[in-house]
Amino acid sequence: METSQRTRYQSISRNFDHDGFKSFFPDLELYWSSDPFYYNKEIADVFPIVRFKKITENLHCNYNETEPLRGSTDYDKLYKVRPLITELNKVYQSEACNSVIQSIDECMVKFKGRSSFRQYMPKKPIKRSFKIWASCDAKTGFLYQFEIYTGKDDSTENEGLGYNVVMRVCNNVPSNTLVAFDNFFTGCNLMEDLFDKNTYAVGTVRSNRKDLPDVLKNKKQPKAMKLAKHEFVSVTAEPITAIKWMDTKEVTVLSTAHQPRDVMMVKRTQKDGSRKEVLCPKAIASYTLSMGGVDLFDHFRSSYPISRKSRKYWMRLLFFIIASIINAYISYNDSHVATIHCHRDFRLRLARALIDNYTTRKGHAQQGIQFKNKKVVSLEFQKKYDY
Repeated sequence: METSQRTRYQSISRNFDHDGFKSFFPDLELYWSSDPFYYNKEIADVFPIVRFKKITENLHCNYNETEPLRGSTDYDKLYKVRPLITELNKVYQSEACNSVIQSIDECMVKFKGRSSFRQYMPKKPIKRSFKIWASCDAKTGFLYQFEIYTGKDDSTENEGLGYNVVMRVCNNVPSNTLVAFDNFFTGCNLMEDLFDKNTYAVGTVRSNRKDLPDVLKNKKQPKAMKLAKHEFVSVTAEPITAIKWMDTKEVTVLSTAHQPRDVMMVKRTQKDGSRKEVLCPKAIASYTLSMGGVDLFDHFRSSYPISRKSRKYWMRLLFFIIASIINAYISYNDSHVATIHCHRDFRLRLARALIDNYTTRKGHAQQGIQFKNKKVVSLEFQKKYDY
């Protein structure tokens, strides 16, 4: 066997080792299986499967007794996970080093059960799901803030849903931050209001938005006015710069962070597969580099998924919220060499540190506990009553 092939197979075997394989079981009961092929001693020794199921059945993040009635002014569709959402958003903002470039986009959480704010989007890969607005670091994918969409409300009637989402998510963004978002959000009013808050923005824009210049609208133009491939035209109305660039099709963006004549060379793939450098407006190149933060977070989330099927809608949201592990991993890499500690190894060491040799098995007595007559008696109780 050639050296390159041997190295390739060794790499595959490392990626699918015994511990790594066990992390993808479709059925949780397999971790406690009597079959040694499935059995995971480190998990099974913590507690029995019956105890684990009882914990998950009775797990709650808020008090059901104080939940407001449906129809009341205080009713909250996310009441069952609201304390966790509020606290985590505070922690993300206080503990993270905010980047100068952030991206805003949507995350999808698959759910096919019954819920009043489940979304159905037939053109998406995940058609039935919860929609979560997220603001992430453009380079690392660190999740700064998230907001779960619960449906249309009265606040979206004036400026629109996209405007309100971005303004809420950017409420705690530091000054002079560049925010990137797609054409669902972009509009002239949004760009101006963000600029007034000392926040720069860049985003693709739909040609039917209000207040756009004529060069960005899909109107029939004379043949002499049409753009050739890789040509662009720009219009400025302070503080917004509107740019149209002809790539394989027209690309239109609005920006408050770039000058209309700023250009740079980018590599584009040709029909024969070769790469060719072409002239591109800097605003479009900057948008391409800045827009991938949420996608990177989704990549981390899908690499080692922890979500499980549940009829309770808030449990699926809880699995997304537990994605705080990703933020912990990104923060860890800020002070350590990322190539030495991969994502999988970090999760493994984190799990072992949280378990910390804890067990509820009677065969493994904990410190401060001893057995007498097959009953558990604490040392404090023993001293008090002179056992």
